[in-house]
Amino acid sequence: MLKNSALTIADRTGRSQAEEIAIMTAGNLQNRLVQPFEIAALVAFGCLDAAKGLTMDDIQRNAGAMW
Repeated sequence: MLKNSALTIADRTGRSQAEEIAIMTAGNLQNRLVQPFEIAALVAFGCLDAAKGLTMDDIQRNAGAMW
């Protein structure tokens, strides 16, 4: 999915797919892209009784980016 999105953006900007992925990565304070398994693990945790005291306000949904 990310590669397709980067390719679409690259087609519009004239940059390469790799350049677009590098730009996305550079915009993340973790200096990497969040992987699907990380989101899946967060969702799975959110389904546990141990997480019932959490709200979405408690969870960063932006990989550390400051908007």
